[in-house]
Amino acid sequence: MSVFFIFLTAFIWSSSFAFSKLAMEAASPMFVTGSRMLIAGIVLTGIVIWKKGSLRLPKNMYLPVGIVSVVGFYLTNVCEFLGLQHLSSAKACFIYGLSPFVSALFSYVQLREIVTIKKFCGLSLGLLGYLFYLFFGGVETTWSWQLGWPEVLVLLATCLGSFGWTLLRKIEKSSSLSVMAINAYAMVIAGILSLGHSLIVETWRPMPVSNFQVFIQAIFCLVLFSNLISYNLYAKLLKKYSSTFLSFCNLVMPLFSAFYGWVLLGENFSRSLPFAVAFMIIGCRMIYGEEFRQGYISCE
Repeated sequence: MSVFFIFLTAFIWSSSFAFSKLAMEAASPMFVTGSRMLIAGIVLTGIVIWKKGSLRLPKNMYLPVGIVSVVGFYLTNVCEFLGLQHLSSAKACFIYGLSPFVSALFSYVQLREIVTIKKFCGLSLGLLGYLFYLFFGGVETTWSWQLGWPEVLVLLATCLGSFGWTLLRKIEKSSSLSVMAINAYAMVIAGILSLGHSLIVETWRPMPVSNFQVFIQAIFCLVLFSNLISYNLYAKLLKKYSSTFLSFCNLVMPLFSAFYGWVLLGENFSRSLPFAVAFMIIGCRMIYGEEFRQGYISCE
């Protein structure tokens, strides 16, 4: 799969931030999370069965798949949705820009992937772009060092998500399970946990939905673009590329997310954002070359 598919995945996935905000305007966040995950998990299970694939989970995969489900899917999405309630889609997406640095750490711990000087320089360029956007033109009126619960929750989602994807890559390397089967298990488990969470903390009269039409439309788009297309494309890309490199390429997502936020939600588009993303693209090229040299990127 070429680098084109990495950026195509990022472009499609970026829409999830705007669609998530639309969904939460029509329903409670935990219910939105649980609904999209459970629906997507059931659909993926059906696709695996239809394609005569295997859903048999080896005993030695119970714990890893369980951890991916709880940490990488359930907790990540819960933190993201709660934080996204009080942040613009572009800002929330940009906070996810820290994921390459977190992924590099988890890749070293779990997969023994080394961070060389050149790769560190590429990551530093990404951080420079991140700080440039942070201090010289956030999409809100003013935000610098203010760090409230919304930002903390999205940062936590970033860390949990990076851990989950790195573990998923490790599972793929050591198991015969298909990407779709792993995602199906993870989404069903995460969906059930999220809906149970919703039953405890949210008001069901009879359901925590205020606008069914908007909710159904937003959930349909989230399930299709995020859960079915983006999650599975990203998981397949992990077979060829490292989670650090993929996370770094996804730093262009704030640009796409700002576009979706502008089109769908009427949010302002920061003029400084393209310049910040330019730094990240340069760093992306440096990391790609270094990971290819190290053998972390396959030639297939």
